[in-house]
Amino acid sequence: MLTLEQCASRAAKRKNNKLERTLPLLAEQWATTPEAEMERIVRQRTAAQEHLKRMAEANVEQWHVGEQRRQIAAEILPAETWQHWASLWERTYPYAKPESDGYHLADWWWEALRGTSWAFENCPNLLRHCDPTWWQPHWHFLLEQFVDTVECPACGMPYELLSLEESK
Repeated sequence: MLTLEQCASRAAKRKNNKLERTLPLLAEQWATTPEAEMERIVRQRTAAQEHLKRMAEANVEQWHVGEQRRQIAAEILPAETWQHWASLWERTYPYAKPESDGYHLADWWWEALRGTSWAFENCPNLLRHCDPTWWQPHWHFLLEQFVDTVECPACGMPYELLSLEESK
């Protein structure tokens, strides 16, 4: 593995050579030094580590959301359906960790709950369910034609259910 000094030296040489090829008249003025590249690389690596830390924290938060959804699913889904989703999760993500798979767990159990009254009530698009433009036909790229929107793409609520509620 390269040391920081070697990495900075190579980066400076690479940038200076590219400047020499593309802008020969400005290459000398805009040339960089290994020290400047070392500072840039250190900043870049620090920013990357901070970003990875934030991503891990967000994944852990979503892991907790997924655990809550798993408990809700255990309460409202039939036992065999819940067992099917749980065993499929174990087979699909056998080495799942909160630091890296939190979003997967949350999405997994949202999909298991999709189509239930709980999903209808907690849909991220709940406010749009009453908007007529939400239910307009949309372009289907595989069929290459407009198709009717028959259910909410997030929660699976059928359009007929909404029209029945409005008629009451």
